[in-house]
Amino acid sequence: EETTRIIDAIDNGQDVVVHGAAGNGKSGVLYELAEHLRQKNVPFLPIRLDRRVPGNTAKQFGQDLGLPDSPAHCLVGLAEGRKSVLILDQLDAIRWTASHSSTAMCVCKELLRQTRSFRKDKKQIVIVFACRTFDLENDPDIKNLFAENSENVVVKVPVAAFSDEQLKDVIGPDAFVPLNGHQKRVLSCPHNLAIWLEIKKE
Repeated sequence: EETTRIIDAIDNGQDVVVHGAAGNGKSGVLYELAEHLRQKNVPFLPIRLDRRVPGNTAKQFGQDLGLPDSPAHCLVGLAEGRKSVLILDQLDAIRWTASHSSTAMCVCKELLRQTRSFRKDKKQIVIVFACRTFDLENDPDIKNLFAENSENVVVKVPVAAFSDEQLKDVIGPDAFVPLNGHQKRVLSCPHNLAIWLEIKKE
């Protein structure tokens, strides 16, 4: 459902921030999004910010990635008029992994400005961020990045833990029925559920 909401926002030319608690499957949703974009032949560039920390400027960030220019500029050039999507995962990791997190956040702001500027010039590019809900609601730099006004609205897509029905669909009714309330809460986190399913196989 979350992936569908993101795709709808992209089709409407809207930037997106995917958020949720740790382990709730934000990166899994982005992977599903990437598979959809690949099948539809939509150019996209996914970057994990905990592994590729932005520095200096958007252009320098692109060059650090092996690109000739800013990731946004390169995507627009590659797309040649088609829709394109820049995906930035692990936004909240910037302040934990970067010694100059303010500089890294400035690069993210620059990428967002570039994306919006391209859209004003009728280029079909959007940017999709992912971060933890806690940081989205409490980190001043991240809150400022997504500050909204009449022109710039970022669609916020929460990724919640699985409902009981979703959990039952995954593990089957025979495994679901014996679980107590605490066990269901633990397994409703996709990360925990994946570990439990691997253990169960063995």
